[in-house]
Amino acid sequence: MKIFVISLIGSVERRERVKQELNGVSFQFFDAINGREGLPESLEKRIDDNHRKLFRSRPLTLGERGVYASHYSLWQQCIALDEPIVILEDDFKTTRYFGDIISHLGKMAKSFDYVRLEPQYTESLNLGFDEIVQKVLWLDNSKGATGYMLTPVAARKFLQASERWICAVDNFISETYLHGVPSVGVIPYAIYAPNDMESTIQGLSKLQKVPLIFKVTRELHRFYRFLLMSYWNRRMLKQLRK
Repeated sequence: MKIFVISLIGSVERRERVKQELNGVSFQFFDAINGREGLPESLEKRIDDNHRKLFRSRPLTLGERGVYASHYSLWQQCIALDEPIVILEDDFKTTRYFGDIISHLGKMAKSFDYVRLEPQYTESLNLGFDEIVQKVLWLDNSKGATGYMLTPVAARKFLQASERWICAVDNFISETYLHGVPSVGVIPYAIYAPNDMESTIQGLSKLQKVPLIFKVTRELHRFYRFLLMSYWNRRMLKQLRK
C-alpha cells in the first residue's frame, strides 16, 4: 500500500526526520499546499467563512486551509490510483506496531474504507479483534488527522462532501453525518503525534476575539452536531457489526 507523507517542500529538517522514522519503508513525500501563500482558485472558492463564523465562531486560518487542501488533493490522488493509500502528516512518530499494522491494512481495507492510525482519547465501541489489532469505532474523532488509511470509496465520499469547507479537515473527517464514512480505529496504534511537535503546514495563527452572538450560535450548533453524531454512530455501529 502506497504511503504519502504531507510535508512543506521547504521543511528540510522535518523531511530528514521522516526519512529516519520510516527507514526501510517505501513512501513518498507529497508537497503540502501552503495556505499562507494562497490556494488554487478551484480550492479557494470552496471555503465558506460565513458558515464558519456563524456556527464555529471564526473563519479557517490560513494554515487550516493549507492542511485541508493537502488532504483534499491526496483524496483525489487515491481515486486516480484506484487503490487504498496511507496518508501521514510529517509530525508523526511510529510505534513498535507500525510495520505490522501497515502490513495488515490491505486486509482491513476489504472491510473498512477509513482507518485512523493514531490515538484518540475519547469513547469508542469495540468492533472485534483479529490476529493483529482491536478494531474500534471512535465516537469522537475530531482531533488530529496525523495518519489514516482510506480507500477510493472513502475518498469519493470525502470529496463529494467537500463542496464547501466549513470546518478544519480533522473535524470534517470525524463528522460522519457529513459524508457517511465511519471513524474506525485500531488499538494498538501505528503512530502518534508528539506533544513537542506541531504541524508546519498549519502553524500558529492569531485568533480574533469572538463576538457574543457567534459564541451562542456556536454552542447551539455544537449541540446539534452532538445529536447528529449520536444518531450516526448508532447507525454506523449496526452497519459495521453486520
